[in-house]
Amino acid sequence: MANLVSAVSPYKYIVANGIQDPRVSDAIRSIVKILQDTHKDLAGGINTLSGLDALKAPIASPAFTGVPTAPTAAPLTNNTQIATTAYTDLAIVAAIASIIAVPAGTIIDFAGTSAPTGYLACPTASGGAQVVSRTTYAALFAAIGTTWGAGDGSTTFGIPWFAADYAAVQANANVGTSSVGVNLTHSHTTNSGVVSGGGGTLTAGAALGFGSATASTMTPAGGAANLAAGVRTLKCVKT
Repeated sequence: MANLVSAVSPYKYIVANGIQDPRVSDAIRSIVKILQDTHKDLAGGINTLSGLDALKAPIASPAFTGVPTAPTAAPLTNNTQIATTAYTDLAIVAAIASIIAVPAGTIIDFAGTSAPTGYLACPTASGGAQVVSRTTYAALFAAIGTTWGAGDGSTTFGIPWFAADYAAVQANANVGTSSVGVNLTHSHTTNSGVVSGGGGTLTAGAALGFGSATASTMTPAGGAANLAAGVRTLKCVKT
């Protein structure tokens, strides 16, 4: 605009004063040049805008090209916001985790010598290591309560325990209690030896006037409890 005013000013002076001056032609040429340049700039701008307009996606059913991005919504967002691949990946992982999650209180047989992450090794006796914090293991306490012991009654509780070499048995009631082994009812049959002769009989274990018979005793074998045969594993409880 400053160039235009500068070019027009001499022309206005000449016309107003009726003076012939070669600057008139120069002024007119300058004006024409400025107008031509301005026209080119406007035309270029219009073409640029037209090109950009062709690149924009339509409002209805837009088809994007390249690698468009969008903000990732917060987990569990439930609205019309665009779901990015990052959002869907997190949602899928969370859904799978909720399906395969192991509930607190689940007991497993572990092949290692120490409990895996998220588990406690079940002790072999009640009390002592069997008592843990109700706060630290809140999920486990919520699941089993005081079934395996009340602890101190306020801040601790008992976790499942299994005596060494004892088997775990199914129970619909009395969970958390131990049982003693019971043998199936049976009988043993023995034969009594009888000796005959001399007008009398001799029964094993019976005393006679001329001597005596000694009854034999079977030597006992076994341990202090009925234990199942098997392979030892580490019992662990999910916290």
